[in-house]
Amino acid sequence: MRCRKCCIKSTQIRKHINNISEDKWQFSISFLKQEISRCKQMGVKYIVVHPGAHMKQGSEIGLSLIAKSLQEVLDNTQFDDTCICLETMSGKGTECGITFEEVKTLISLLNNNSRVGVCLDTCHIHDGGYDIINSYEDVIKEFETIGVSGTHGKTSTSSMINLILEMIFSSV
Repeated sequence: MRCRKCCIKSTQIRKHINNISEDKWQFSISFLKQEISRCKQMGVKYIVVHPGAHMKQGSEIGLSLIAKSLQEVLDNTQFDDTCICLETMSGKGTECGITFEEVKTLISLLNNNSRVGVCLDTCHIHDGGYDIINSYEDVIKEFETIGVSGTHGKTSTSSMINLILEMIFSSV
C-alpha cells in the first residue's frame, strides 16, 4: 500500500499575515516560508492557509495586503513546488475570502499564481451563506464559473458534520 502525502494545514498565518505591525507581518511571512520548506522536506504538495482579515481596513485593502504577503512568500520559495491553498472563509469578524469573488480577486492580484489553489471548506461556505444543503451542485457550479483553477481540496469541519447528522436524523 502506498501512502500519499498531500496536505498540511497551517492556521496560525491568518492571525497576522496582513497585520499593520511590521514585526508581526515579518513573523508571518517568515513562518509561512518555513512551513513551505518543511512541506518540501516531507514531500507534502499542498499547504492550506486561512487568507487573513482586513482588520477594519476594508476588504479591498485587506486583499491587497494579503496578496503582498503571499507574493513575498511565493517569490522567496520559487524553487519549491508546494502549492499554497487558500481556504474559503465563513465571514467571521473581518475575514477575507468569504465569497468566491474575493478568493478570485486575491489570486488575481498575484504575479505568479501557478502555485496557488483553493481549499473549499464546506462548513465555512455554508456558514458564509452558500446553500450547500439544498443547492450543493449550484454552489459548486458558481464556484467553477468564477474561473479559479486549482481547487485542491474540500474540507468539512465538525459543525458541518453535526449539520449533516441533524439532517439525517430529522428525516427518520
